[in-house]
Parts: sequence; structure tokens; C-alpha cells
Amino acid sequence: MRNLIQDGVTVDLVAPADVQPGDLVRIGDLVGCAVTGATSGNTVPVRLEGVFGNLPTTGTAPAAGDTVYYDVSEDALTVSDGTGANPRAGICVAPGRYRLG
Repeated sequence: MRNLIQDGVTVDLVAPADVQPGDLVRIGDLVGCAVTGATSGNTVPVRLEGVFGNLPTTGTAPAAGDTVYYDVSEDALTVSDGTGANPRAGICVAPGRYRLG
């Protein structure tokens, strides 16, 4: 296909803050996990799809099937959409495991 740039599973984004591999990264409504570390303002590859564990959560623990959102103020996943303020991040597939995307 002549106009495909990349598959979109992992994309390069400008780190909004210093990040370590596996940290949640949010740019607007995009939420993913940093593949490598980067300092604020530098490019970091971010995985936008897949099932991840060991992600920070806040509030009620998500259960399998729950939609999870990114809580900006806590830098963590939550089951609350914050009255529309928290962007959708994915779905809990099992305790402590989340499908992003």
C-alpha cells in the first residue's frame, strides 16, 4: 500500500515528561506504554496496543471486562471516566492485566 506509514501498534511520540520503559504515556486521547526511557521533550516509542501488567491504578480495582480510563491527576488507570475528563485507555482482561487500545 503506497500510503501506509506504519502499523500504528507502536508510534514515536514526544515525551510529555521523563518516562521509563513501561510507564504510561498520555498525549491527548492516546494512552500507551513507553517502550524505552526518554526525557521530557524527546521522542519515545509508545506501544498503543497489547495486554500489559503491572500498570498503576487508582480507586476501585478494575475487574475483568471493566473499561479503564487514564486518570490524568493520578497518572494511573481507573474505572472512572471522571465525568468525561479521563480518556479511555482500554479494558481490564484479568486482575492486574489491561488491554490498551
